[in-house]
Amino acid sequence: MPPERLSIPVRGVANTVPPRQQPSDFTRPVRSRNWRIDPQTGRPVRRPPLRKAFEVQMGQGRPVQALAVVSRASTFTGFAHGTVTDLESWESRPAGTLAGNAWLLDKNWAMERDRYENVQASGPYGDNGPATNTISRVRYSPDGALVAFCTSFTDSVLSRVVSRITVVRADADFGASQPYWTKRIDLAADTRVHDLCWSPDGTYLFAAVNHLLYVLKGDSGEALYTDDMDGWTGGTNKGKCAALAVGTLAGVTSLYVGFNGHADAGTCAGGASISADHYGSMFRAGVMKYTVSTANIYAPLSMQTFGGSVAAGSTFFESAHSYWRVSERAGDVPYGCYVTGLAVAPDGTVYLGRTNQGGGPNNTYEPDGNVPYVTVLKIATSGALVWAKDTDSIKAANFGGFANDFDVGGTDYAAQVFTVVPSVIVVRADPSAGVNNHSVYAAGRRNAAATTGFNVYRLAQENGGRHWRQNLSGTVRDLCIDPLDNSPIAATDRNADWTGNGGAGDLQHLFKLARYDGTVTRKYDLATANLDALAVDVDETTGRLALGSEKR
Repeated sequence: MPPERLSIPVRGVANTVPPRQQPSDFTRPVRSRNWRIDPQTGRPVRRPPLRKAFEVQMGQGRPVQALAVVSRASTFTGFAHGTVTDLESWESRPAGTLAGNAWLLDKNWAMERDRYENVQASGPYGDNGPATNTISRVRYSPDGALVAFCTSFTDSVLSRVVSRITVVRADADFGASQPYWTKRIDLAADTRVHDLCWSPDGTYLFAAVNHLLYVLKGDSGEALYTDDMDGWTGGTNKGKCAALAVGTLAGVTSLYVGFNGHADAGTCAGGASISADHYGSMFRAGVMKYTVSTANIYAPLSMQTFGGSVAAGSTFFESAHSYWRVSERAGDVPYGCYVTGLAVAPDGTVYLGRTNQGGGPNNTYEPDGNVPYVTVLKIATSGALVWAKDTDSIKAANFGGFANDFDVGGTDYAAQVFTVVPSVIVVRADPSAGVNNHSVYAAGRRNAAATTGFNVYRLAQENGGRHWRQNLSGTVRDLCIDPLDNSPIAATDRNADWTGNGGAGDLQHLFKLARYDGTVTRKYDLATANLDALAVDVDETTGRLALGSEKR
């Protein structure tokens, strides 16, 4: 029989049901020995401290060192003193300080492993990065055996941003200085990894890096293939591959890439100019679809028509293409957007997260509210637009001084980051069937004051109607779905203003929400000031979490 995984009984002792039906956060009396909750935080800690906690003595023993909470639902009415034996010898080992930027938590959110991805010159890779680099994406392999993560940092010798993708084992080797494999990516310009995802069988790890889609061999990191969206993110003023999603339908696996196009000048069929700036990039934004194959790993992708271009000669026709272009398909021709997130539902439909306004092909078409505000789009497998919805998005003087929810800096379109974070920067499709009906979650920056705004939404897949909304206050940087109960888990900027908080000191940056109403059912904090959680993913089999953060 396999060994039981230890679950911290944070809710105390109960004996109202047979052990096999007992919730994992309760425990039986015999199993309540030798554990305690950190009295200062109320949470289980990685190495629970043993210290004198109570002056009272039981029988002839020493002062009490452990105390269990008895649930009111329990049938216990009291305790009787048993035999007490003093400790005769022991070894004391002070717990070490947590230091890292990648973490593994078990299904009950107890710390299992920590890792510091060290990109300093003194680190295992000889990089010339800072001591405080950030993990911006984490992704479990489909079998849960590996964890991929990435970090982008400034190389002090090159004076530009470079990136490193690392894959480690999700076991005792998680914190080892030498990982399963690691790959540094430097495109001789600021280089950022914007997203990661695995193929369903783990053969490939896909990475969105600047304007390129990388296909890496899952077991070695070998670069098998790169693509610039059939040239639509290439050119002189390169675009940005922003988001990735994989889905399998009827035995066929498809990879979707959400991107913003290059910003080279051009002309539409009707004579409108395409400007060499942000407007041109937004005008060319869209979703590219590929079929994934393992028959020849050096030819892993084949491009498919998804939407496709409008008819030649149309007023805003630029040239023939095979992808789903927002400015042609989203209903507000010729306005594009910045792509912020992507998800695929079990039925093959695609959800696209975006800035609530956009422009293009030139500044005649400003992101000024002249067209409806939209943050989430649903696209059918045929490429038809199903619905477009706004999630109470921010409408403030941002890009161009107009009422929208974003801003960007500079002209490095490939490696750019938002200087004003949009309302929605992550979308996730619920993989469950039945009652949850493949809902979609959209999250990002809070849309109003700290205690009155909202930044997580559950939308109905059939029409985009809102099931609920929740305020986690801190910007939601990533989100995953717990396979054990289909509840969303959000990684956020650390804050104590989330709805349901226990006061000004209740600082948290990881939250689990009830799928039916969005209430916070679990929370987690690494207990370091100004430490934000930027990435989270879940093992689809065990419910274990991988968390990426700023350096602790």
